[in-house]
Amino acid sequence: MKPSAIPSASHAKTNQVLFETIRPLIKEGVKILDFGAGRGHMSAKIGEEARNRGLQPKDCIHPCEIAPEEFRYDQVECRRIDTDSLIPYPHEHFDVVYAIEVLEHTLRPYDLLQEASRVMKPGGLLLISVPNLMHILSRFGLLLRGFGTLFPPPSTLPANAGRICGHVMPLTYPYLHYGLAKQGFAPIT
Repeated sequence: MKPSAIPSASHAKTNQVLFETIRPLIKEGVKILDFGAGRGHMSAKIGEEARNRGLQPKDCIHPCEIAPEEFRYDQVECRRIDTDSLIPYPHEHFDVVYAIEVLEHTLRPYDLLQEASRVMKPGGLLLISVPNLMHILSRFGLLLRGFGTLFPPPSTLPANAGRICGHVMPLTYPYLHYGLAKQGFAPIT
């Protein structure tokens, strides 16, 4: 299925920025992990770019998802993950690891950062996006309702893990920066 036919759960601008960062790295031998791949929108974009460069998508993009049965890009296998953030690949396996709007769904986001560090090759690239809780509308929501934008009361249902009601861990930049620095990621931008 083409990327345009697979809906994205994240903002189009977020997808564009991440794809344009990853695009120049797509070459023979590169291994890219899509952690929390959802339906496969970004996996499909990367896979089709690999195909346009004469590469096999299955050699470049490696998605994993808590609900792999919802993954729609049929050119690669999507591996099942659990809520423990363990990445089902060996040490130093990936050149790029990305998680688009995923950390806020994990009970222990620092565990995911540790796992990303474990599976990345030395000099690898980690890309993460999370909802912006520091946005003024989110701050007003927190003040007036006790919940920031995109963070309603949490749900414990596994079926909600990939949905907005599955947002269980609000992370602001200082806490994300702390977790990254603790794992030795540098530079952090």
